[in-house]
Amino acid sequence: MPARRPVSLAPRAANGPRAVSVNRPNSTQTNALILGRVVHSRPQLRAGQFTSESVTVSTGECGTLSDMAIFRVPVNIAFPGAGSPGVNVWHIKTNDANLSTELTQANALIGYIRTFYDSLKTYYPTATVLSLGTVTEELTSREITPTMASVTGLGTGSAPQLLALVVTWRTNIASRRGRGRTFVGPLTTSAMQSDGTPAATLITTAQDAATALIASSTAYLNGQIGVWGYEDAKTPGKENPRDPTDPRIFREFTGRSVRDLFGSLRSRRD
Repeated sequence: MPARRPVSLAPRAANGPRAVSVNRPNSTQTNALILGRVVHSRPQLRAGQFTSESVTVSTGECGTLSDMAIFRVPVNIAFPGAGSPGVNVWHIKTNDANLSTELTQANALIGYIRTFYDSLKTYYPTATVLSLGTVTEELTSREITPTMASVTGLGTGSAPQLLALVVTWRTNIASRRGRGRTFVGPLTTSAMQSDGTPAATLITTAQDAATALIASSTAYLNGQIGVWGYEDAKTPGKENPRDPTDPRIFREFTGRSVRDLFGSLRSRRD
């Protein structure tokens, strides 16, 4: 029987979610350069030191709350030319600690992510391959082994590799800590109009793919895809960047937006 994570329940507001404090080993911060952004706080565990971190259970009371797990899901992007490989990092939440059921849930959620990329494969250059990296639980660094068939680009030509279409994921709060971003790239020449902006067909395809992913995640009753962000706003005067041990919370995707502009890595905060 798999080990359970220790939890403590906080009071639940009327008709609202219940917060769950989950003890995890203290961690130092590792910065991973992503295609278009930097992802913080991939845990490196220290024995004997513990801090408290909070997540929410969107379904309220749902049996044994220690069953819930948050996983970091990297999708590696190998492409011809300088700068390869890139990576997009996603987060999923499963609802059952039974190893077999947990893996089934992870596979279902990662399948929705694959469908998102598959919908956009004509805008990735030929020989670009998107594949699943090592999936780890955020609170413990425990690895699981879901599968995802690779997605191969079908487009011709190549736009400047610095450019990517940005899909912004929204959650139940409007602040930065409640938003996620996926940088879609590198792109083909057909993804760019003559004025240097994204092609209308690319924007529409990305909007539809993102809408479908949110709908699938929302309809799936055994987990969600979402944002793993800080629980509270940064305290004025606190150090920058934030302490990676600050409490984080999982918020599921509720909406998306795609601007008529390309994105690029302009600072380490992107």
